[in-house]
Amino acid sequence: MKKVASYEELSKLIFSNLKKNVITNMFMTKEVLETEITFGNLYYILFSNGLFIIRDRAEYFVLNYYINNIDSKETKEEIEEILKEKIKKKIVIEVVGKTESDEKYIKICQLLEECGLEKTIVRERFSKKEEIIEDNGINDNGINDSSINNNSKNKNIEIVDNVNNNIKKIRYCEKADIKEVKNILELYFDKFHGCIPTIAQIEEDIKNKKIIKAVVENSDDEEIAGILHVDYNNNSSEIRHLAVKDEHRNKNMGTSLISYFTSTIKTQKSTVWTGKENIIAQKVYEKNGYKKDGYVSTVFEN
Repeated sequence: MKKVASYEELSKLIFSNLKKNVITNMFMTKEVLETEITFGNLYYILFSNGLFIIRDRAEYFVLNYYINNIDSKETKEEIEEILKEKIKKKIVIEVVGKTESDEKYIKICQLLEECGLEKTIVRERFSKKEEIIEDNGINDNGINDSSINNNSKNKNIEIVDNVNNNIKKIRYCEKADIKEVKNILELYFDKFHGCIPTIAQIEEDIKNKKIIKAVVENSDDEEIAGILHVDYNNNSSEIRHLAVKDEHRNKNMGTSLISYFTSTIKTQKSTVWTGKENIIAQKVYEKNGYKKDGYVSTVFEN
């Protein structure tokens, strides 16, 4: 297992494995990969029929793959040896398919099970398409400049909760919120397959206005009641995490966070992955215009 020294090095490795029938779960952007390299978290294992890209999460590895000749006995034997002999930490692998009947999706799932990995959760993707109007203040990163500028001046959305006699404010997180954001994510998402970012990544995402908070103010104090963690590029955005504290649920916190996000981050398409059995989360996203688009994923662990 070798550490990735530069994005250029990784690009060459990926290019050499982009063959006609390659199977991959590698959908990270250049920006994300460069961040991983900067933090020293990215490694790779090159073998005759593929490439493993490994993200170090201290207690475990997240594994992305490019696999060629999946029906080959040699490919299976190589992967078995790597998983058993060359990787000494817990492994988390997410396999993505366009549909549940996607042939490549089924084959890689079968292969990983045969190599001794276990299914832990099945997810479904929800998506929402937006009509983008020209000349509306959207910059090259897909961000509504006027909204971001207003929020940098601490302009908040305020909603008075008459039942609980407090005020709910929605705004972007600040550097002082890093520890609380981490605590909330660790409380509501699985340690291994919940894709919880590191402290450094949280700090970077707060700096880039990718984490939004719902703040409840009452006569005694102020607290973060919920957070929304997003990612976006030129044309698309993704909800990475949505969490509302137990005592603040059933008050439209999730909807308020999503509405704030969609009103300030303008992209042509927004997606979110959620557990197939997580009916409550699915209803929140459907309420906000998201619909199942057929994509599925299965998370494997050893």
